[in-house]
Amino acid sequence: MPVSALLLAAGNSQRFMAVKQLAKLHSETVIEHSSKALLSHHFNQVYVALGAHIASIAKKIPEQANILYCSQWQQGIGKTIAQAITNISKHEQHIMIALADQVLVPAQHIEKLLTLCQAHPDKIIATKAYGVIVPPVIFPKTYHHELAKLTRDRGAISIIKANEKNVIYSQCPEAIYDIDTQEDLVEIKARIKQNTREHA
Repeated sequence: MPVSALLLAAGNSQRFMAVKQLAKLHSETVIEHSSKALLSHHFNQVYVALGAHIASIAKKIPEQANILYCSQWQQGIGKTIAQAITNISKHEQHIMIALADQVLVPAQHIEKLLTLCQAHPDKIIATKAYGVIVPPVIFPKTYHHELAKLTRDRGAISIIKANEKNVIYSQCPEAIYDIDTQEDLVEIKARIKQNTREHA
């Protein structure tokens, strides 16, 4: 059963005070790291939703990924999801939504989500970190019409909560970390460096 990935990277990084997607994580940018990470798994397709700064960010995305321009990105993450899902849903059955700035999510967690999806194809396969629902999340085709109706900053979490009985959670503490500010970037780079040392 094929699963495709939708990587959200359309925002203008207002709190970051720079183009977050192009921030350096040691040897590569945030968007390079995130898109390559998804391309390393057996997804049917990998889509990257872009909006602000598309010309500069698109240059850093591997050619194996499909770039989606979400013209309504300024209306919030919900609208970005809705526009992207509308564009790709007719071609896809299961779609995993992920955030470009969640760079600490390990490959093992993505594989676990995919395994759970294969075993429970009718369920939403979601991530929890310290009791909080966070991306990545896999949505079956059944929920694509709800995703396509999202508006502004009402993200996909609202759909998960509304369908709690049909959700399977997988724990991933690393998924709690994303990059909103320059301080977040410094902390995450330190965590990556620490992880590299521990696995050396």
